[in-house]
Amino acid sequence: MGKGKLAALLLTAVLLFLAEPLYVDSMYKATVTADAPAGTETTVSYRPAAGAPTREIPFTVREGGHASFRIFSNEINELSFAGNAQVRSVHISGKGTLNLNVADGESLKNLSLKPKIRFDIKVFLLLAFFLFCAIYTVTGRKSVFGDKTPAIKNIEFLRLVFTVGVVCEHTCGALKLYSAGWLGVEFFFILSGFFLRLTFNPAKTVSEFVKSKFAHFAPLTLFCVIGKLKLIPLLQSLLFLQVWITPAMPEQSWYLGVLFWVGLFYFCMMKTFPEKYNDIVFGVLTFAAYTWMNKYGWARLPRGIAGIGLGYFAARVFRIESAKNASDNRPSLIYSLAEAGVLFYSVGTVFVKALYPENTITAIAAFAALILLFVLRRGGVSRFFEKPVFAKIAACSFAIYMTHMLVVHDMVENWRAKYPAVAAADPVATAVLTVAYSCVFGWAVWRYVEIPASAWLKNKLR
Repeated sequence: MGKGKLAALLLTAVLLFLAEPLYVDSMYKATVTADAPAGTETTVSYRPAAGAPTREIPFTVREGGHASFRIFSNEINELSFAGNAQVRSVHISGKGTLNLNVADGESLKNLSLKPKIRFDIKVFLLLAFFLFCAIYTVTGRKSVFGDKTPAIKNIEFLRLVFTVGVVCEHTCGALKLYSAGWLGVEFFFILSGFFLRLTFNPAKTVSEFVKSKFAHFAPLTLFCVIGKLKLIPLLQSLLFLQVWITPAMPEQSWYLGVLFWVGLFYFCMMKTFPEKYNDIVFGVLTFAAYTWMNKYGWARLPRGIAGIGLGYFAARVFRIESAKNASDNRPSLIYSLAEAGVLFYSVGTVFVKALYPENTITAIAAFAALILLFVLRRGGVSRFFEKPVFAKIAACSFAIYMTHMLVVHDMVENWRAKYPAVAAADPVATAVLTVAYSCVFGWAVWRYVEIPASAWLKNKLR
């Protein structure tokens, strides 16, 4: 082991020791039965000790009128419930158990039960991994970014922006803050269709296409299911069948299942049939999918069919437009204004409630226009972001997308239960910290898992 790795390992151990409260907890598990329909939100208040201020934990009633939550405390003296659910019974487990029938008026005061000490192995391992990667990068003087820079750099900036939008969606939803980050997935589908058409090489075989996708997707899929190694769901995830699984494992990876199979369909069609026939077939599929979703809802498979199809046609338009005025290298004021306006609106639909359109198709059209304007690079905005630094910063976008739920679950759900006063006092700060840590953790996974694992797989699959 080199000196850099040894120093990083020792410093990581010291920091893990100091961060013990993050993964060692005094905890109770409570299960309640209530007279309320599924989805009803209510709150439990508990007093750690006599005379101490109360703390609140929100929870949601599930099917059958049941709900479960964790109480992180060294002691529980008193419990009370508020909200729309009429709680009938409470089961609390620590080192022992308490069964209380609330409907019969049984007292929830002067409770006496010792907590269970829990060592959260998942938080410990994820925190240890991140700390080691960050410290080793500094002490070992390793490059923060990769060596490869894509040909179209400004698109990578957009990819990162919408990835952060998806992270905000899952973070803000739990904190009751606004975010329409789910629209970021529509942007990813359109972008995938665009590059599928733009980089299409008829000499590339179906086998090569499948191998390249597997080498790119499999490492992070496997990383995200560590700790949940159930054989059948794992095999389904590695075969990209998540779209037919409810829920997908990991849950955000349903996108990969749709992207893989719909992308494979489009690729096979482009290899088999002339472009003029594909234009007709893809046009019908795209129109039909968007029409169906506009009427019946945004189901997963139609989202992929429509988005990749729209990206395909955006690439066709780009091919035609890029041939015009190829020698004119001056930025156009009209294009600059168009880029700024479409960028503001597209990003605004995700983060600003007032800009969210009544018809979602409007946002979809803006995404396609944004991609087309940026790749044409005829305005000042697209040229400003056409710098290697933006592409390098955004290279970890896919890793952030795939791993963010590991962070969001613990920081938003568990930390909100562990530190309810802090989360309730400033949910915006909680959301910002969660999104920030999701991004830097995704960088660590990209730098030390995705890059080497994908390279190794590509070499083995040749």
